[in-house]
Amino acid sequence: MTADTAKPEAPSVAALKKTLLYERSTDISSLVGDLREFSRFDKVVESRQKFWVILTIIVLIASITCLAMNLSYAAALGFAALFFSVYKATSWARFNLANERYLLAEQLLELFGRDLDESVPVSLRLHFDKVIKKENVIKADGLRTRYKHNWLTLSGRLIDGSKFSCRVAEMVHVKRRKGKVKAKGYALSLSLSFSRKRWGELKCTNERSGSLIKLPAQTYLKSCKIRGNVLHMNAKLEAQFGKKAPQLAEILSQGITMLLLSGYEILHSGQSRSESSAS
Repeated sequence: MTADTAKPEAPSVAALKKTLLYERSTDISSLVGDLREFSRFDKVVESRQKFWVILTIIVLIASITCLAMNLSYAAALGFAALFFSVYKATSWARFNLANERYLLAEQLLELFGRDLDESVPVSLRLHFDKVIKKENVIKADGLRTRYKHNWLTLSGRLIDGSKFSCRVAEMVHVKRRKGKVKAKGYALSLSLSFSRKRWGELKCTNERSGSLIKLPAQTYLKSCKIRGNVLHMNAKLEAQFGKKAPQLAEILSQGITMLLLSGYEILHSGQSRSESSAS
């Protein structure tokens, strides 16, 4: 089998290759199935990219050797082969997915799936493109350009009637003159539209709500607001250097998990206060 021999692709993978965007609203098992197809595809891409990178190095060495030996015709063929191998390596590099993204999505589906209202589809939007893109610019000045890429959005409804929406965004700063890229961490957000029938009128101040939120190390609360029957929580995870994809996915998942647990702590606290006031 050659490096580019392809097996039939799953429809989800074929669609992903066109835009590097996955967007679907369906049951959890179908979403998980697609994510696992992405994982298999990503392993194939990594293998083929590695093959072409190694071949590029071999061809480069051979071409330089031929040139040094005044074998100009062989060197010319070698450099032609070199350009082709570089082209193939960069072509596969485009489809080398950020592993932590599909790993995190699967972990979050497992988290919310434990208490999910299965009569309502779950919506997942997952980007696999780069953070540093024009459409991700949030602020630019003479010193630096700031990027924020919202690459994961997950929403659905839980069995208590509460609707949830969680988002993960990656933040990067690029210095204008030196082009130096600096990771600025991740923005985590969770919104809960709770059922008044189940939780009643939530009487809990934003300050009180914020004090009930517990987060993992290196994750800090940015804001906590209650507007009508919607609880909004935003946190920031510091930049994670040297973390492999499974570790990073686990850290991000822990942050969302703690926001969810803290959100229900706020709902229970607000409900208790509401009942106390009524009595």
